[in-house]
Amino acid sequence: TIVNKKEDFWKDFDLTFSKNTEHNGLNTVGDINILYGKDIMSQTIKNILLTKNSERVFNVGFGTNIGALLFENLSDKIQIEQSLENIRTKLNVFESRVSIIDISLEESDNDVNGGLEITFQYKTLTSNSDEILSTSISLYRVR
Repeated sequence: TIVNKKEDFWKDFDLTFSKNTEHNGLNTVGDINILYGKDIMSQTIKNILLTKNSERVFNVGFGTNIGALLFENLSDKIQIEQSLENIRTKLNVFESRVSIIDISLEESDNDVNGGLEITFQYKTLTSNSDEILSTSISLYRVR
């Protein structure tokens, strides 16, 4: 396989630990899937956001307190904007390959306990494409 784009150098294993079902020259059937290029961006963003502050012992600044948004008063626009700006800052610090375009927050109607749907729109900085990518995270309270 010839690698000819800078973003093709990005690779990571799939955190769902799903098995590879086809032989593509790099992975064999039955191995853990390897993600390449922009396919890993969604996984990386979710990894940063779903890691709690101070959860990583040797990198206490890594992560966000995104779970606290579940218990915030969503009518307090100032508090919500501060939380979203904190998330944007963390993504800019820990994922330098993307530029966040928009973060939207909506209450989820799918759950009795209440929940949130957070959607991120971003562009990769190392790609020549103007393609806007999107990642969504659903959070729910557990009783």
